Amino acid sequence: LSSFGTVEFTKDILILPGSNLTIHEGVTVKLDDGKNIIVHGKLMVLGSEQNKVKIEKRTLNHFGFIQFQPTSIQSFIDQATGEYIEGSIFKHCIINGSSSVQINTKIIGFDTVEIYNSSSNAIVGSAGIFIKHSLIDGCNGNCIELLTTGKTLQIYNCTIKRSTAIGVTFSDSTNDCSVNVLYSTFQENSLTGISVICSAAAPSTLKFIGNKLYKNKDGAVLSVNQGTIYQVIENEIIESNGGTALNLTSLVNPSVIEKNIIRSTSGGYALYADTTGAVYISENIIKDNVHLLGPTIMIISRGSSYATSIQLNKIVNNTAGGSKFLHYNKANCDRNSTFTNNTITENILQGVTAKSALIFFQISTGCKG
Repeated sequence: LSSFGTVEFTKDILILPGSNLTIHEGVTVKLDDGKNIIVHGKLMVLGSEQNKVKIEKRTLNHFGFIQFQPTSIQSFIDQATGEYIEGSIFKHCIINGSSSVQINTKIIGFDTVEIYNSSSNAIVGSAGIFIKHSLIDGCNGNCIELLTTGKTLQIYNCTIKRSTAIGVTFSDSTNDCSVNVLYSTFQENSLTGISVICSAAAPSTLKFIGNKLYKNKDGAVLSVNQGTIYQVIENEIIESNGGTALNLTSLVNPSVIEKNIIRSTSGGYALYADTTGAVYISENIIKDNVHLLGPTIMIISRGSSYATSIQLNKIVNNTAGGSKFLHYNKANCDRNSTFTNNTITENILQGVTAKSALIFFQISTGCKG
């Protein structure tokens, strides 16, 4: 489809195996109620910054799905640069009023895409995804839901907001995960801003850097069973209002939690970290939080031979509901754990008892504290 203007469809669009459909800049595709784009071959949506492609509903009701079948051609993306090389792609386009984009078994790329008013999960499937410079706004479900064997979640400079459930949920239990979530915003999602669970036995990598999470019920849940890189750096989590602001479980060796800001949150914990390896928690700011169900900060270290370092953090003007404010539980004996040069001031314990402690160290029997 190469001419500027509007093309209306009252039946499904079917792209057969070995066939290509290219939608060029300036084209508007309108689909009737419940009608779909079914891709067995290759779909290239190639708008431009000045003339975006639009795929939208033809009437007041939603059109169906855009579905990539197992025979479809995936996106080929340069892993180092994130740039599109060839294959199926959505580029400079607006999708408004769909049921969902379904990516089954194939990695699909989204570059400068806007998705509005999805009647279910905006992007759903069992494959990986590369998405950058994009906006997903308004989903009746999760904005992105990937239960994947595709092993890849790459999100760069995106805004994902106003889902009725989770902003992004990604789970992989069969392969090594590659997760890079960078410089993106997760805002006003009814449940968690982002949930990443990699329970595979193979080593995985997770980088969660420079993101902003505003007014989600839970902020971020990040769990990696085994890994070579685990970095949670320079994120802002503000006004999450029901669960744990930053929930890090199954942390691997080594884990770096550094220069994050957690502010004005409420619910479970401001920071929960459960680690089986070396963990470095430094230069974080945890301020103005109200967590009445227990300590503001809970750290569990299960590794028997790895160090835990908690230093140079600023923990100011928080309210905890239990009898402990910062609870450090050393489940196994470790070596060289340090707690140094932290600023802890103007915090309130509401559940004060005879055994109350602003900082509570729980060391297993037989360990040398």
